[in-house]
Amino acid sequence: MTISLVLAAGLPGRQAYRFLSVFHEVWNLTRANYVEPVSEESLLDGAYRGMLASLDAASAYLPPGEETGILEPSGPGRTGLEVLPSGGVPIVVRVDPDTPADRAGIQPGDQIWRIGGSSARQLSWPQLRRRMTGQAGAALDLSVLDGRTFRVRTVSLALEVPKDPGFTIDRVPGGVAHLRLRSLERVDPNVLASRLKTGLAEGGAASSLLVD
Repeated sequence: MTISLVLAAGLPGRQAYRFLSVFHEVWNLTRANYVEPVSEESLLDGAYRGMLASLDAASAYLPPGEETGILEPSGPGRTGLEVLPSGGVPIVVRVDPDTPADRAGIQPGDQIWRIGGSSARQLSWPQLRRRMTGQAGAALDLSVLDGRTFRVRTVSLALEVPKDPGFTIDRVPGGVAHLRLRSLERVDPNVLASRLKTGLAEGGAASSLLVD
């Protein structure tokens, strides 16, 4: 079903009411014309999810019951990869060196289809993050679509406690220090301050700091 609406221009102060009016019209058209009965809860849930997903890949709507503890990792063990949902599919955007994911040959651009035997489609970033953490030494099976060969393979990763402090500091040409924050929850502010002081002074004082 496709619904097309033309938005009429309105006064700036009435923008919110205009959008609510459009939402109400879409709501009524959907309920009246969809081929099957539609529950109000399903429509609202879809609207909430779409609203948050349109902001960025890391924003997500968490329905009641899922919000408690969802932002906390389920243990100190990590895979060494970072994923973000794109079109409902988790895409690998970073693989840290010398980690279980790196040793398994997972690379940026690969797609994660299943996590621990369950489909990974339509999972939000907080849900993905929690499902790919656990106790150190625990096994985690992933079904991965290789972004180069387009073949699906299953890999078993043994979760490890990361060796790095959650950040790296490098020097790049032009007197620039590059601070990359890999995992904010593992960053100790005192350690970061000490490493920054040392890193900015090594090889001559840095003229600027790039935070990534």
